[in-house]
Amino acid sequence: MARLIQQSVTTLTVATIVLLMMTSTLFAIELKEAQRIARLYSDQSEIINAQRRCDDAAARQTTAFIRPQLQGYARWVNLDSNDSNPLTAPPEREITTGAKATQLLFAGGRIWNSVQLQSSLEQLAMLQQIDEQHTLEYDVAIGYIDVQRQQQIQIIATDRLRQRQQEFDDAQALFEVGSAPFLDVREAQLAVQQAQNDVQAVESNLFVATTTFNRLLGRSTNDTLLTPNQAFTRQSNIDQLLQQLHQQIEDNSQLNQLVNATNHDISTRQQHISKGEFWPTLSLVASGESYGIHRDSMNESTAIGLQLDWAILSGGETRAKTAQAQASWQRTRALKRKTDKQLIITYANIQQQHHDLLKQIERQQQSVQLAKANYQDSRALYMEGSITLSHLGQYNLAYAESRFSLTQLLYVHNQLFHQLQRLVATATIANNQ
Repeated sequence: MARLIQQSVTTLTVATIVLLMMTSTLFAIELKEAQRIARLYSDQSEIINAQRRCDDAAARQTTAFIRPQLQGYARWVNLDSNDSNPLTAPPEREITTGAKATQLLFAGGRIWNSVQLQSSLEQLAMLQQIDEQHTLEYDVAIGYIDVQRQQQIQIIATDRLRQRQQEFDDAQALFEVGSAPFLDVREAQLAVQQAQNDVQAVESNLFVATTTFNRLLGRSTNDTLLTPNQAFTRQSNIDQLLQQLHQQIEDNSQLNQLVNATNHDISTRQQHISKGEFWPTLSLVASGESYGIHRDSMNESTAIGLQLDWAILSGGETRAKTAQAQASWQRTRALKRKTDKQLIITYANIQQQHHDLLKQIERQQQSVQLAKANYQDSRALYMEGSITLSHLGQYNLAYAESRFSLTQLLYVHNQLFHQLQRLVATATIANNQ
């Protein structure tokens, strides 16, 4: 039984080491490269770019009515009448073709405001594309550090399995010389088996995290899986990013502020356009028509002039549009104020979390060193017979838990860093090359 456990532990340990070597050399990738791949090949990136094209097309539609309009028409009518009088009977057929061109000249301010509205809508489409792109990069970064966390947890679990195997060897050696009961050997065997289960569970979590990360890059499980190659440590330049965020908030240049300001400008233009519908429209109109019974003897007529249209009564539709535009303007103004306040609160929260995490990480690093020293001393005390194997297991667990807690703190710190990095991202489209 003991030999079987030792062989299985050795096999599992070697397999884990080989897996770590493969993922750290053959399939390693830096975060920036992963984000570049996601921008080029991921499904989400394709969705973002397609939405940008859709939004740009919708923006161009807002000024379609101010451009020249040309309409053509043709009609062929076959008439059947029972009138026997040749003087009053209609012709057997009638052919009509024509075209009409119009150019809007005046629309109560709607022409100028529609041009400005198109510009604002195109600006909003660009900002939304940038925001979605930064969100994609943030998701990739979170997936990246999640794999790093699982890799670190795998190292902890593998180390603990090795420690449990050493404890089993110690218990067996003490039993053979009569210094420990066989109960310690069985207890050590159970601890080894539990550690093996923990390693397998951790490897499963690592595989899930890795495939999830690769999916964000547009890759499938059939492709070669990519894993991080950077060390999992705390970030050092959060203070600099906090200063940048504070400056952006003061300058009203933070991306969320720009989006809200553009939305407010759009609602302002829409309000002016709705008010312009109370005014008449003046258009330059030109038309030509050809009609007759035979194509070789058609009558022709042309006309050119000005046309005034005025919707004097519209059933309250124009007034309702104006009220809707006014409410939308008030809403975007309130959202703009809300965003400014929320950014200030977010800045303060991140600053406080950062400082607290630095202190927690420092204390936890000390705890890891203390727990490691305690575990090493407890092994020596067990060999001397001063403590039981169960007591030794408590020190082993405390050492593993302290390392796990440090890993979790580093993950939260990295998560905070990438959240802050997303907030300070500039309003420019990233270069995919």
